[in-house]
Amino acid sequence: MLDITIDTFRKQYSRESSLSFASATDDMEALTEQLNAATMKGKESDLGCKNGLVRMSVNSVDITKDQEITGRERKQLQSGQLPHHTVDSKEVLPCMSPGASSAEDREDNLGFDVQNPESARGRCSEMLAGDSVESTMSHSTSYLSEIMFYERNFISAIMFGIWDNIIGPKILSAWVNEASNFCVSEADLKYVAGRVLSGELGRNTAELQIENKFCVLAERRMIVDAYVFSGLRDETGIHAVTLVMPFRERRSFLGVHDLINCWLQRIVGKLRILLEVECMDDVVKDFSLYIPDFMEMLSSIRLLGLQPKISVKETLLAADQNIEVQFMRRVIASHLQTFGCTVVVGQTPQTVNAMISTLGLFLTQEERQCSRYALNDSSWPYYPNLFVQGLLVERQGEANISTREILCSKYPTTIVDLITSEVRQTQAYHEHILRRNDTLAQEMHCIWAGKLEDEMYPTMGVFQTADLSDTLVHTFLYELFQLDSSAGTRESYIEHFMRLLCRKALALIKYVESHTNFGRDPLKISLRKLKHDLDLSQEGDFRTVIAQAEKLKPGFYCFLLGNNRLFAEPVYDI
Repeated sequence: MLDITIDTFRKQYSRESSLSFASATDDMEALTEQLNAATMKGKESDLGCKNGLVRMSVNSVDITKDQEITGRERKQLQSGQLPHHTVDSKEVLPCMSPGASSAEDREDNLGFDVQNPESARGRCSEMLAGDSVESTMSHSTSYLSEIMFYERNFISAIMFGIWDNIIGPKILSAWVNEASNFCVSEADLKYVAGRVLSGELGRNTAELQIENKFCVLAERRMIVDAYVFSGLRDETGIHAVTLVMPFRERRSFLGVHDLINCWLQRIVGKLRILLEVECMDDVVKDFSLYIPDFMEMLSSIRLLGLQPKISVKETLLAADQNIEVQFMRRVIASHLQTFGCTVVVGQTPQTVNAMISTLGLFLTQEERQCSRYALNDSSWPYYPNLFVQGLLVERQGEANISTREILCSKYPTTIVDLITSEVRQTQAYHEHILRRNDTLAQEMHCIWAGKLEDEMYPTMGVFQTADLSDTLVHTFLYELFQLDSSAGTRESYIEHFMRLLCRKALALIKYVESHTNFGRDPLKISLRKLKHDLDLSQEGDFRTVIAQAEKLKPGFYCFLLGNNRLFAEPVYDI
């Protein structure tokens, strides 16, 4: 005889059991007697709990833990009159929801016709498998996990998850970098998903755009950089794209955090559109297409990144280098006017890397971390938002530079062609911002319309010859070549020149603040007077100093030269 006590039932149903009885003790005793009677008749009864799924079978009658028994059905259960339908000589109890008393109500709540045995059997099989009861987080196969292999990359895993109002944080897909020497287990991913998404309960999705969250999980020896966002509609819920890295790589990550932020903001903007036009499986599949370029970009700057300190002997400004001074003046001036963002194109890695080292002298240590040399036989294309990068011409005689990616970059870009000695740059920063917003908007429109590559992006009028008159760089080069290249003299003079530009930029900011009531009023004096007062009469000098001022005080460039009413928010903040 099956010995089932009241204490056994209480223990089995202590965790969120949905079998609610009006009087627990009396009903449990009655149910125990019914089960014992069924056992005496030679019919099998068993009670099991597996993987969080409570299953009770009486005469092949299955009851899952998400069922609730009404008062009338409880009396029928106690009296042995169980409502059932016969399927292949097996009895299946229709799963009841609170308040469901008719076949129509049960059909609405269950999603199948209770009069159709095949439909009922298929649905109950899914429920017994745990698909509708168990949390997806409890399965090792509940989400798609892909393997990627990127050497010298500090990212160990990338995770895409969603907050589910029923089961909580849910992992939709994960990409694990097998080349990383930091192992990320499934338990780690679940833990990270909980830390990132659990705080979003009750969040107003209408106000949530893209929020960056940075966490240090000392107990797991890892750091997490997450981008929490919602769709364009409230129904899409709250999602998160999360980067998982070992704790020892925190300095490397913080040095390139702005670069990663620019890339992921753009990727998340695409995801928000995809959530509106595609199903979740297609969204995950399309998102996986954006990961390789992102990971290869990080691997390239880790493999061939610039050193924190660069010696003049390794550059074209050394004493033994025979260079054209006017060409170098145009290169350095355009490099400074475009915020230090330059692409060097050449035929051999030696010549390209020598120019990159030269331009690296005019970057900060943080900006050098977001730059890379050229590698022979490498297929790396132009990556947006890097400061200095080198490209080698292909067999067709052209470099792999995408006009669209240049327009989507945060800052204007200088193109230095070492083959033809040509220096070109994109438009000024306040004009570049407008074209960047238009390009991003067009990119989102292509995704919305399902035409990812059909739309044409502008190729004419993107670049212009960089030959603005200036005196700052010209005087700097003249004085630099008068100095001895030994004992770090030229390095010190280059640092002094960069501090001079910062002081001039600070003087420009204070001058504008004093004439605009700290930005509350428009500038009432003319730009011509401003340039005369600050000894910036040459257009090249003014562009060089105002670029430095924009780095010190973001928004200053557009306030001084642009019409604020023309500048909309970036497209990924829709």
